[in-house]
Amino acid sequence: MAKRKISVFGSTGSIGKNTLKVLQTTSDCEIVALSAYENVELLAQQAQEVNAQYAVIGDLEKYEALKQALSGTSIKPLAGDEGLLEAANMPADWTMMAIMGAAALPVT
Repeated sequence: MAKRKISVFGSTGSIGKNTLKVLQTTSDCEIVALSAYENVELLAQQAQEVNAQYAVIGDLEKYEALKQALSGTSIKPLAGDEGLLEAANMPADWTMMAIMGAAALPVT
């Protein structure tokens, strides 16, 4: 059986954290993308733990910190609205949208 491709937008908030906990109990999924607005440290940690393909930080000023945190990994760092849209356009079988409010609309 092929692994399901899953993206979690807003992975550092309570819904995102709990979603990742559930996903880590199964071996039949592949994490495509994770995103956070400003929590670079937790986003990088999560991305490495689940071997995500992409990690997106919403705050453009934190992009360099994310790049540095992911250096030496195969995880592609992205940032800002463009990064979120790029990650959202990656093929996924299931997407968890845990971004608050109107900020989620363009990605959705």
